[in-house]
Amino acid sequence: MILLEILADYDQSFLDKIDKAIQGNMNFSKNDKKLWIKIIIETLIELHNESKEFILELQALNHSMPEVAKIHDIHDLKIKEKIIESLEYFKDEVKITDLEASAVIISDIISSVVDRIVFNNNEISHNRIINEGVNVIYKYLFC
Repeated sequence: MILLEILADYDQSFLDKIDKAIQGNMNFSKNDKKLWIKIIIETLIELHNESKEFILELQALNHSMPEVAKIHDIHDLKIKEKIIESLEYFKDEVKITDLEASAVIISDIISSVVDRIVFNNNEISHNRIINEGVNVIYKYLFC
């Protein structure tokens, strides 16, 4: 099915860009973890804004097409694995003990911030929402 091929290509492109944001900024992340978290969130916002309508369609299809739901589940698993890799990079600094559960929580927080900015009208500025999301994740991980 063509839709599934398009979705698979989109998913791989999305994951490549996220990987670049995560890994490409690891060099300075030891010194400025908040900036590293912010870059990841801003990259996701940019990616979502670029394909906002497509993402909305996929959300609808996710509930009606098992094939799309399966690709979405695999995508979520890959995102969780990328977060776990990042947490392992900071293993001597993070205050959490369960990397897998923490990866789920972090993914949910980031998704909430991104969705709030991309798909909702907000009474407060995007920067304030992003900064508070960064603070929540930073404090959860490192304080």
